[in-house]
Amino acid sequence: MKFKQKLISAACATGCCFLIQTATTQAKETSTHLQDVLISYKDHQGKQYAEQHVEHVEKHLGDMKMVRANVNTKQYRLLKNNSHIEWVKTSTDKMHIASTSTIKSVAPNYKPKWNMNYVKAPTYWKKGYLGKGVKVAIIDTGVNEVEGLGNVVKRISFAKDNPATKDIDESDPYDRGNYGDGHGTSVAAILGSQLDKKTQSSSHLNVAGVAPNIRIYSLKYADGTSNGQIGDMIEAIQWSIKHHMQIINISSSIYTDHPGLKKAINQATKKGIIIVASAGNDGPHDAPTYPARYENVIGVASIGKDKKSSPFSNRGASVDFAAPGDDVATLNVVGEKIVTSGTSFAAPHVTGLVALLIERYPNSSSTTIINKLKKNALDLGAKGKDSKYGYGLAQLPKIPTKK
Repeated sequence: MKFKQKLISAACATGCCFLIQTATTQAKETSTHLQDVLISYKDHQGKQYAEQHVEHVEKHLGDMKMVRANVNTKQYRLLKNNSHIEWVKTSTDKMHIASTSTIKSVAPNYKPKWNMNYVKAPTYWKKGYLGKGVKVAIIDTGVNEVEGLGNVVKRISFAKDNPATKDIDESDPYDRGNYGDGHGTSVAAILGSQLDKKTQSSSHLNVAGVAPNIRIYSLKYADGTSNGQIGDMIEAIQWSIKHHMQIINISSSIYTDHPGLKKAINQATKKGIIIVASAGNDGPHDAPTYPARYENVIGVASIGKDKKSSPFSNRGASVDFAAPGDDVATLNVVGEKIVTSGTSFAAPHVTGLVALLIERYPNSSSTTIINKLKKNALDLGAKGKDSKYGYGLAQLPKIPTKK
């Protein structure tokens, strides 16, 4: 009997050791599981606490009172429960490139003047307003080095290499992804493709940008899967603030509000930066996506040549303007002319108009510039601001003829 009890005791002891060892191993595994997060702190104590309770700080976003870092499960819990920390959120939430799949090659002599005429850009070109010197950040898939886009003054990549797209180097600042379509390059061409220096009317392959003489800063945040991490978007916005951009074009979307994105947008607009974003391509039954849905961002919907809302364009109270985005000509990743559709390509029309107005009214506030667009928009839908067109088709105000 005593012998049997000894065996049971020994077995229990061995079992306890096994359980303790297993629990220790599980705890170790849990503590080493890392997340990429954004930490928003309230004060200096919060900043210090955040820096001391992470595995690795990836980026200080000081102006925004945020830190991007890698944390384990225990650190994540400690940070969330600290009174000096405002919030902790993942920084890997996906933002999506807002374009449709209707991409068509066209003949080089095809003259796509309708979209430029609709927004009245040529009337400003004739008066010498081409957006000269205005600093515009395009946060997208990068912009390739193609003929007609010699006004890209800087290229930076905030994207990290994605194991799922081994054939694409995301850290390369050029436009290498998005299935070879060159989303960022196409956005840039509509916004700022250059005019012929002699004629100031024709352009490379007859693709003219709304503001041909702007200074384009290509900030790549999205990889070859047409997705980008929200943390990289926020870093690009912070860079734009630090380097005194005047306008930011964001032709991307996320379906849920993210406090880090909102904080970055608020910080940028407080500094006087005008942000223009695409409304999204989910159709008339869906509200505009973020960041277009934010009150301090210009949300842009799409119209076609018939001046009617595009069937793919999102609708809602946060649509501020409509612009051509249905079958508009632009350049692809290798500089060939294509015709494409999407609110992604409506947004840069408005960004270009803002640049021309900044050149014409260099001492005006961002609010004044936006109000000029509101006042001169062509009302297309129900009288006043509506969910399809916002204030209407974005157009430039007339320039009085000198007597």
